[in-house]
Amino acid sequence: MFHKISHFFILARILFAKCSPTNNNVRQNVRQMKITYKFIQRIDGDALEPQSIYLQITSDRKNTKRAIGYKCLVSDWQEDREQSKSNHALNTKINKLKQKLTDLAFELEKGNKRLSLVEIADIVFEKESLEVYLLKYFENFVTNAFTTKRIQLGAQKHYMTCFNVLKKFVKKKFKRDDIEVNQIDIGFIKSFDTELHSLQKHYKDIPSKSLAKNTINGNYHKKLKAVLESCIQDDIITSNPYSKFKLGTDFTHREFLTEDELTMLTTHSLNDNDSLKTIRDIFIFSCFTGLRFDDAIKLTMDKIRNDAGQFYLYLPQKKTGDSVIIPLANKAVEIINKYDNEERKITNRVLPQRSNQKTNSYLKTIAIITNIDKNLTHHVARHTCATFLYNRGVQLEVIQKVLGHKNIRTTMLYVKMLLKTIQEPVMKAFDDFEKSESNKIDKEVNK
Repeated sequence: MFHKISHFFILARILFAKCSPTNNNVRQNVRQMKITYKFIQRIDGDALEPQSIYLQITSDRKNTKRAIGYKCLVSDWQEDREQSKSNHALNTKINKLKQKLTDLAFELEKGNKRLSLVEIADIVFEKESLEVYLLKYFENFVTNAFTTKRIQLGAQKHYMTCFNVLKKFVKKKFKRDDIEVNQIDIGFIKSFDTELHSLQKHYKDIPSKSLAKNTINGNYHKKLKAVLESCIQDDIITSNPYSKFKLGTDFTHREFLTEDELTMLTTHSLNDNDSLKTIRDIFIFSCFTGLRFDDAIKLTMDKIRNDAGQFYLYLPQKKTGDSVIIPLANKAVEIINKYDNEERKITNRVLPQRSNQKTNSYLKTIAIITNIDKNLTHHVARHTCATFLYNRGVQLEVIQKVLGHKNIRTTMLYVKMLLKTIQEPVMKAFDDFEKSESNKIDKEVNK
């Protein structure tokens, strides 16, 4: 009499054959494997929404979790009975998985077989292999995010830079072209961090200096962390190893121009070099608007608004997705009017078109000519704007809006409190106190 053999038992036999000992002597040394399991509900996001149910399998004090493909409300889940109060389809699924696990546990104990937790889960869920590999998933994640416009071109480039470094790291450490996502643990993250700290910046293919910690965190760790978060959402893994790894930040010195330096830069002849003057105008424009280089150089004339003689800048921020309204100072308006020329008729851009690399290169020359002893880059203009506004009494929340920051803590990194800004209110407070005390003494004397 023939019986129909289920896919479950076919997979079980195949995996048992792979790990079976080849002789009786070895078989006797195999420690008996025991497994336990339970069904749990993991709350992720809004607790009022239905939450996923997971099967947790444990052996030798290690466990793995796998989503079973069903959800229910928190109020509907019975933790002690490991089942739903009302979802019969969910309970049926749980009962089927329990039966498979019971059968498998019996087979393991009877035959002295040992399987990995991943292999056990694969048998129970009737999968030959998850085959979700990190680099392949990473590449697909970036492609999908860019296609659906969840990330812009600049962010895509940063992700792919991280991808290329990660690819070399996997090849170097594991001698493999890729690695399974479920093999990524805190040890992997720490090793990757060590590798990142050994990297060096290159200028014209010549190694210059090691990557800064903030660069490593922002351009590499945060990108990989985001990819692993996506793996959690896709039920590939149940936790992010970055939860055990603190990134931290180094507080670095951020250059800005003082008001005197800004005046010197604005009024200098620059040896009557038109190319340098153009770069200066691009820089000065961001000093008075706080715009990033990419936002400034791509700014089009339709973003300029005129309200009863007051000009405003209205633009969406790619990085945050918010719209920013910036009142335009007279100096910024002068620069806009200065470049009302043939190039603008073609490009419709507010500023002359120059690359970021060329702009920063020319700014180095400008710093030398004007005797400004600072590492002058275009981003210094953004810090100059923030510092100028702050020390002129503009509230931090307003500066946050101008710079387009989501988090005010980011804005705080941009502003620098000058000595006179500290000195004036502090000295006034002490002077007022001394005058008050002096008046009290005079009154006591005159009694």
